Amino acid sequence: MVSRLRSAAVALTVVLTTVGCTGGDGDGGDDAAATTAASAATDSTAPASTAQATASTTRPPRTTTTGPAGTTSTTGATTTTASSSECAQLAPIPAGAVARSTYEVDADADGAADQVTAYAARANPGEGDWHLRVSFAAGGGSDVTVSDDPAPGVVQVLGSAYLGSNVEPGPGGLRPAIFVWTGSGASARVIGLYRADGCELLAMSGPNGGPAGFVVGASVGHQEGLRCEGVAGTSLIVEVLSEPDATGTNFIVTRRAYTRDGNALAVHGTAQDSVEAVPPAEAGQIVDCGDVRLPG
Repeated sequence: MVSRLRSAAVALTVVLTTVGCTGGDGDGGDDAAATTAASAATDSTAPASTAQATASTTRPPRTTTTGPAGTTSTTGATTTTASSSECAQLAPIPAGAVARSTYEVDADADGAADQVTAYAARANPGEGDWHLRVSFAAGGGSDVTVSDDPAPGVVQVLGSAYLGSNVEPGPGGLRPAIFVWTGSGASARVIGLYRADGCELLAMSGPNGGPAGFVVGASVGHQEGLRCEGVAGTSLIVEVLSEPDATGTNFIVTRRAYTRDGNALAVHGTAQDSVEAVPPAEAGQIVDCGDVRLPG
């Protein structure tokens, strides 16, 4: 099953390979290998699930947009413990910045809404021109360069959801994962995860140590999506992969769950395979992950 999904990769691949981890903030997990791949293929959109959210710890978002060519979001390692009130002030966003979108997220989990902004430093942006910044309500913030080039799309903040142990969240407490659309293919989006750590905004890492990223998309030959769910006091993110079986009448579906260990994802349990009559509800969707919403 997994090898067939890997062979589907043509133009866009995100890898999450587990080499083993033990719980820090999360529950830990068995050794496993996880590879997610999506090809640029013909779109085939699956319906969004209407299931009740189980892992949301964030308030409904409020969105503002500024700057020329504005793209508006219409939806809502070792950690440190520095208070955001101690953070250095941010330099202004460059005057020529384009495709700016701002999303309100309680990034430092202090009960006050912080502003997370995606923007391009110049017109006709390329690799290295996209930035993500958090401005804390208590003052100060952090500005980081997004390593991916999302052309022809734009980097966009999608919302946030808490991941990890709800009982012992570890340093940084209940600071959520911030979901960011960082790349695009013909039938897929690449979703990166970021998290505030002290005064810094960091890209979360996958179980193999590289940047955490997931493909969300749907085509005739394969479907990928995400779901968040709570299990035994832990908020998980579940990667859902599916493809038609050899008969073409059913779908082979793999579900792989992750928790959080510090600012890294850690495999939770073992991957679950099943044969289902229809594509899963998560195909091309992000389901029940806080206030995270894909643009229409």
